[in-house]
Amino acid sequence: MGLDPHHLTPTKALVDLASLTHNLRVFQRQAPGIKLIGVVKADAYGHGSLEVSRALLSNGVRSLAVATVAEAVELRRAGIAETILVFGAPRRDSIAACVEYDLEPFITGPESVDIIRPYSGLRVHLLVDTGMARLGIHPDEVEAIVQAIDQMPGVHLQALSTHFATAGQPGSSFAREQWSRFKAVLSKLGPSPAPVHMASSSAVFTIPESIDPNIVESARIGIGLYGLLEPMPGAPESIFKPVMTFQSEVAHVKWVEAGAPVSYNSGWRAPARTRIATVAAGYADGYPRILTTRSSVGINGSLYPVVGAICMDLFMVDLGSEPDNKPEIVPGETVILFGSGGPSALDIAKQAETIPYELVCGVGSRVLRIYSS
Repeated sequence: MGLDPHHLTPTKALVDLASLTHNLRVFQRQAPGIKLIGVVKADAYGHGSLEVSRALLSNGVRSLAVATVAEAVELRRAGIAETILVFGAPRRDSIAACVEYDLEPFITGPESVDIIRPYSGLRVHLLVDTGMARLGIHPDEVEAIVQAIDQMPGVHLQALSTHFATAGQPGSSFAREQWSRFKAVLSKLGPSPAPVHMASSSAVFTIPESIDPNIVESARIGIGLYGLLEPMPGAPESIFKPVMTFQSEVAHVKWVEAGAPVSYNSGWRAPARTRIATVAAGYADGYPRILTTRSSVGINGSLYPVVGAICMDLFMVDLGSEPDNKPEIVPGETVILFGSGGPSALDIAKQAETIPYELVCGVGSRVLRIYSS
């Protein structure tokens, strides 16, 4: 008789695929006539790349994007047959797998041309560096590289692209400068040798040219799919639905006396006789240690502050020093670390001095993902 894995771990990430679909529809309405590329790198930002990919493909998405060849191969081996882009710089050790598994790598610099030269049967995307200064070809080198690709038998230039550094800042003058640089590249090339994609989740709302169907064919949508796009003009926070709820449970409840230290280093002491609940999650599960004494969790619809140092597998919360009219909290009670019934991922990310991308990507591999639709 098999064991139900749902019962083996107290800490879970609930992934609501209906909310994912809702967010996808927001982008489809915002960018009519534009094909959407679903970004599922980093295990779909911690949400589970295979399940998220299947949900996106069943709702009209025809292309996916990942960061590494290994991520793409995992999807192929799981039966995903649609187009998969690979954002990362090409590597000599893995470029052959792009041919074998029908993947579409990016040309990210002049050296990329030498890496792909021995191969045929490749469809490639050319990334122009208009100011991100991360990966990409200098605008002055684009024309020569396009010509070099055109002369390679069996290599097809699938698309031209760029990436905005400040798309999340409405009215950014630097985003306008990047757009001008990219437009100059397109103008220099004359009739575009390939379709164009450049919009990210934020750019869909902040850079209208990036979703102009007269100029571009596709947009690359990542964090917005997961409901974690920062509020901005034209995209109020309420328009998106967070896809993940991160939860654990109460492992232990006890009273401590006034002045009693709680957790490592005795950094927090009870100001009065206090009920302490120990939660069965910690930084190994992806609840950042920096949240010590900064954050709260949701239990039975109320928020309770985190106290004492967050441990690898456990942390503590203050249930109060006086009896109240709230239901008694006992071991086994559900604890919302972020999501419905607790603080939002955006709030927790701010308290952790990070961004929601890092928060959801950091949810640990031992945390069970449970999907609903």
